[in-house]
Amino acid sequence: MRTTLVIQDELFISAKKLAAERGSSLSALVEEALRYQVNRSKSSSKEREEFRIPVFEGQGEPVDSTPGDFFEIGEGEDLDANIPEKAK
Repeated sequence: MRTTLVIQDELFISAKKLAAERGSSLSALVEEALRYQVNRSKSSSKEREEFRIPVFEGQGEPVDSTPGDFFEIGEGEDLDANIPEKAK
């Protein structure tokens, strides 16, 4: 299919150079980029499982924590440790 695209001059020049370096046409490069973006959006729209980090305390059962939990724990400990005594 033929179509007309409006592309910023700098981007057009960079794309033409990249296509030439690859030994392909600008059309092939644009098609590849569009296909990548379409496939990427399809995969990102699938429902993803929430990221969880299992944390083990000693010999016990795993504790389920989120990255935000670690941030909250570290707020009072690590951040104060990096501040010189004069600045406190």
